[in-house]
Amino acid sequence: MRVQALGLPPTINVQPLDQTVTNMGSVTFSVTVDASLSLTTHYQWQFNGVNLTSHGANGTKLLTLLDPVISYTQPNNTSNNVGNYSVILTSTLGASRTSSNAVLKVVSTPVAFSAAKPGTNGFQLHVTGITGVNFVVYASSNLVNWVPIHTNTSLTGSADYTDPAATQLNFRYYKVLTQ
Repeated sequence: MRVQALGLPPTINVQPLDQTVTNMGSVTFSVTVDASLSLTTHYQWQFNGVNLTSHGANGTKLLTLLDPVISYTQPNNTSNNVGNYSVILTSTLGASRTSSNAVLKVVSTPVAFSAAKPGTNGFQLHVTGITGVNFVVYASSNLVNWVPIHTNTSLTGSADYTDPAATQLNFRYYKVLTQ
């Protein structure tokens, strides 16, 4: 038989972990609460110290020994979602405890590109990635100074680009990033 620890804040056994997610990816933060001490716990997830209001960011959960986890899922992450995530847990009598911060990092969507030999029209690149993402093609002649030479939103997950300036250069390096 479990006994509610009256007047004490919920105990967090496992703090939320830092997460890294690709652009537009989903991430889930969670804490594990000592379910032997707290039966019903109210939770409020925060982003940089401000209460989140999206679905699943707050509520009340009846904790069990088989399910002592309180989670929050943040979908479609961009650079706007980078920061600190934490949760405030409150017992039925109002005693609260705040988790440690978990840092969210959002990285560019991985892309791949292949190149063909220079032709009369220039050097041809084929870029593959995620549908609806902007591909930005950068070029450099020294691997230090990179200049964006083309941006294209891919409606199908791939895009082609021909660099006409490549026919005038001895060396040309390319990289592709997403926005």
